[in-house]
Amino acid sequence: MGMMQAITEWTRRTGSSFGGSRPQFPETEFPHTVASARACMPDLPGDLIYRLRHWPRLPSAMRTAEVLRLLSVMSSRPLRRSWILERTRLGEARLDILTKRLCTQGALDIFDPALMPAERPAR
Repeated sequence: MGMMQAITEWTRRTGSSFGGSRPQFPETEFPHTVASARACMPDLPGDLIYRLRHWPRLPSAMRTAEVLRLLSVMSSRPLRRSWILERTRLGEARLDILTKRLCTQGALDIFDPALMPAERPAR
C-alpha cells in the first residue's frame, strides 16, 4: 500500500468520527432581528443590514467590478444599506434589484436594526 493510499484510507475511516463528536450549534442568526420575507421588497423602510450567506449566481450583466467588490465585503462582514449607498456607485434602484435577487436565492441575511434590543442585558 502506498503512502497516499494509506493516508486516504485513514482519512476515510476517521473523517466521519470527527464530525459526529463536534457539538452541533444552533443557527448564528438571531431570529427576532431577521427581517421577514417581505424584506426582499425594496419598499421596506429603515436602514437594513445585509450579510451574504453564500456566493450567489448572477447574470453576466450584474457581474460588474462594483457588485463583485460589494459581495466580497459582504461575505466577510454585515453591511448597512446606507454604508453601501455612500461608498459604492450603486444607486438605490440597482441595489434594490441586487438585494432582491440575492434574497430570492437565499444568499442574503437581512437584519432590521429596529428589531434589535437597544442595550445588552447586564450579566
